[in-house]
Amino acid sequence: MANMETGFNTLVCEDDNLEHPDNFFSQQGQPGHRFQKTYVSIWSPVVAGLTGLAVVLLMLNIGLGIYHSNMKGNQLTLEDVEDIRSELNDMEASYKAAFESTNNYKKQLDSKLKDSTKTKWELEHQTKRNNDYQKNMDKITKNIALLKYQLPKTEQACRLCLPDWVWFNSMCYFFPFESMGYKSWSQARHFCQLYGGDLAVINSTVKQNSTVMHLVQNLEPNSSVGFWVGLRNLAREDSWKWPDGKLLVEGYWMDGNPTGVKDDVCVAVYARENFFKAWGDTNCNAQNKKWICEKAEHKWG
Repeated sequence: MANMETGFNTLVCEDDNLEHPDNFFSQQGQPGHRFQKTYVSIWSPVVAGLTGLAVVLLMLNIGLGIYHSNMKGNQLTLEDVEDIRSELNDMEASYKAAFESTNNYKKQLDSKLKDSTKTKWELEHQTKRNNDYQKNMDKITKNIALLKYQLPKTEQACRLCLPDWVWFNSMCYFFPFESMGYKSWSQARHFCQLYGGDLAVINSTVKQNSTVMHLVQNLEPNSSVGFWVGLRNLAREDSWKWPDGKLLVEGYWMDGNPTGVKDDVCVAVYARENFFKAWGDTNCNAQNKKWICEKAEHKWG
């Protein structure tokens, strides 16, 4: 303990003034009890730790002494050794049996899991097949409905319209879906006039709906292919007119249309699920559009 006290004096009292605490505090203007409080708060954990360590060492020494004393007074006999060996052998045999049993259960479990996995795979396969069958059924049902929808038109077209023309709205229409390339508005109109018709006039919601529906049924939804109709706006007139000279009453414009371009602009219709937003305007000279011809049905005598 003397060494510990010397250590404290050396560590804490390096300054000469610290050898006389009263003088030190009088110079610093601090009360003496603050130094004592700081001293105790710094070293209290260290003292407590050393005390605990001493107690542990004491208990360890006592325990070792007791164990050593018991060993001296209780020497194992040969019979005791044999008994211990026999018990160890029994325990080893039990362990091996338990280990083998566990392995067997594990093998059974793995087998069940494999069977379960195969069943899951088969279920997924059958589910996919059922989904494919359902898709095919939906497609067939849609095609049947389309055929039922087109059959009367085809029959009427055969009697009232030219070959490759379709009949609806009591008129004959021509849609060059896969043939004849693209034309400007004027070129498309000239083509229609050669067959006794003109570019289509869409002046009612019924005609707009049936025209766009026919496009949707024959093109991909939201297709980028436009089809010229008869509506145009000449820059010198600044008004939308149909080929018969009538003004536009109701339009079915896509968002952002009409664009307000001051050149001659013409209208094309597009395949859109929302047929109220299916018109777009563009320069009439653009040769990048299909077209829709319209003519009166043929009256047989």
